[in-house]
Formats: sequence, structure tokens, C-alpha cells
Amino acid sequence: MQFHTCFALIRRYCIVLLAVGFVLGAGLATPAGAETQTVVQVAQAPGDTANDPLESVNRVIFELNEILQTILFRPLAELYKFILPDAVEEGVHNILLNLRTPVILANDLLQFEGKRALVTVQRFAIKTTLSCVRVLEAETRRRTVEKGGSLHFVGHQANLLMLQSVASRLGLADEEHWYNVIDYGNTGAAGAPCVLSQHWDELADGDSVIMVVVGSGLTWSSFCIDVG
Repeated sequence: MQFHTCFALIRRYCIVLLAVGFVLGAGLATPAGAETQTVVQVAQAPGDTANDPLESVNRVIFELNEILQTILFRPLAELYKFILPDAVEEGVHNILLNLRTPVILANDLLQFEGKRALVTVQRFAIKTTLSCVRVLEAETRRRTVEKGGSLHFVGHQANLLMLQSVASRLGLADEEHWYNVIDYGNTGAAGAPCVLSQHWDELADGDSVIMVVVGSGLTWSSFCIDVG
């Protein structure tokens, strides 16, 4: 008898606890519709609550930019592309990109990345040489063809792999590429002039020589010699 009484009391307490828990849970729960309604209200909030205080000024500047783009900058860009050959455009583009090299090199040195700094300098030398030659090559090759001469290239005598990379990308034949780095090593600023001096007697009327030199201070120079 006592056992059944205790069991009934326990069952009654459990029912009461479940009922209380259900009521509290129902009261604390957020209705699904309320969350959806909040999102909809935020999404449909009027736009004038977050105005740009400088909107009028920004609109004037935007309109001015559009006008300048239409009447000035776009025609100039189209004229630039029409006048300059693709090779010259690429050369100018690469030279402008190379202006970032000092910053990249400084970062490499500040991080004590000597190998990466060397790669940066070599990349600068190759791209700069390519750009300078391409700016001069088209017109120079036209002149040599008209005069029945030959075109020759002399680069900065830093290392043979760099020179061969440049000659390969330019599509130069072996006889068009003059170098002496394999015999004398890197002789600095004297390298390219020495190459020209060694081949001076081989030049004939109608020949042209494009020379490009690159300095360790990330400087460069290029010129073309026409014979005859």
C-alpha cells in the first residue's frame, strides 16, 4: 500500500515538473513569425535613414569624371593604341611596372631575403632589357631590311642565362646576339662596350646594333647604332 502511494506521488511530481517546463519554454521561445517579420522590416527600411552627407558633392565629382572620360581620357587612350605598335605599348607597360622594383627590393633586403632580392634584380634586368629592345626593334629592323643589313643585340653582360632568356624571348638568331660574358665573366659597366669593340670590324653598311645596359642601382639605358 505504501509502495503504491509513493509511486503515485512521484508520478504526480513528474507531471507537474513537465507542465511547468512546457509553460516556461513556450513563454521564452520566439515565434517563427516574429523573426521573419523583423528581417522583413529591416530589409524594407526606408533608404533615407542613412543618407550620405556629401552625396551632392560626390555626384558632381562623378559627373565630372564621366565627362572627362568621354571627351578626353578615352579618346587619348584610343589614339595611343592606334599610333603605337603593340611591341612599343608592351615595352612602355613593362617599364612602368618596373618602377615598383625598388620597393620590392627594399622589402626583400629588410627581411634579409638575399636570394629573393637577387631574383628581384635579375627579373628587373630581364624585363627592362626586353622592354627597351622591343621599343627600338621594329623600326630598327625595318631600316636594316631596307638597307640590306643585319640587326645585332648587345645586352648587359651579367650572366649568360639572363642574356639567352632575353634573346630567346625576342626571337633573335644566334648570329644576331653578341656577348662575351662566357669568356670574361661579369665585367660590370664595361661589359657591353667591350662586346661592341670586339665586333666593331664586323659591322657593315646597313647594320644596326641595339645595346641595353642595366645598373646595380636599378638604372638602365639603351641606344641604337646605325652603320652607313
